[in-house]
Amino acid sequence: MSILVVVVTYHSNRVITQTLNAVFKQLSAQDSLVLVNNGGTDIPNYAADTLACRFIHHDSPKNLGFCGGNNLGLTLGNWQHFDAVLLLNPDLILPDGWLMRARDYLRQHQQQRIGILSGPLISYDFEHKRPLPRIDSLGIGVGRIAGLWQDMGQGQPFNGDVDSLPLINPPEAICGALMLIPQAAIKAVMVNGQLFDERFSSYKEDIDLSLRMSAANFSLIIEKSLLAYHGRGWNADRRAVPYHLRLQSARNDILLHWKNRKRYLFLSLIKWCYVRFIEKK
Repeated sequence: MSILVVVVTYHSNRVITQTLNAVFKQLSAQDSLVLVNNGGTDIPNYAADTLACRFIHHDSPKNLGFCGGNNLGLTLGNWQHFDAVLLLNPDLILPDGWLMRARDYLRQHQQQRIGILSGPLISYDFEHKRPLPRIDSLGIGVGRIAGLWQDMGQGQPFNGDVDSLPLINPPEAICGALMLIPQAAIKAVMVNGQLFDERFSSYKEDIDLSLRMSAANFSLIIEKSLLAYHGRGWNADRRAVPYHLRLQSARNDILLHWKNRKRYLFLSLIKWCYVRFIEKK
């Protein structure tokens, strides 16, 4: 089973080497990895004869955002020639054997309409190169009252026992840091040659894709054996997040709910007004 890996990076010098090293050693000659550098990242020099897979490195003259970068990566990698595509954040560490387990899962569930396959995400310390004892994401859910989307379990302690994780399958959405998507699912939801809706640029695009997968009757799966480590870039202290990113996220909430969950549209408009007119002060 062949896999195309797409990594989009932007100012990721602190993390990119660990991420690439972890995935390269799990790829074979039938696989490819496309790295789209949106700027600000010094990419390690990987000699072709040291890699088992094909490696395509593209430096974009401008920042295409997460959506545009991944869409370009799919095109550069000729995604139609692969059985599945793995979308991987530059701050995501795949444990040894992750791709082998993922391939086995897809083979064993070929009759199931899998849209996005992922695993529990555990927080990771890139400085000390070690996992942290807390959950990063067990999928994404939406609050029924406030209509706010949040990574489930985020910040809760993790004692190393995967079986004890309170997974909800299927989740309402899957974190875009780690998405393994079979070719048939990509074909079913791609619009005008785009897997991700580039109007989002970044933030909430993973939720939009997840909802479109579900609407097309493809399943979202968080598989315990596919646990991985995520050194999340979004700052836990909201005040430390640049204002323009908070405003973009709020704007994307409006687009997300207008497209998929109109019952939350009014709430997302209130959130945008709060960020635009109150948080700015």
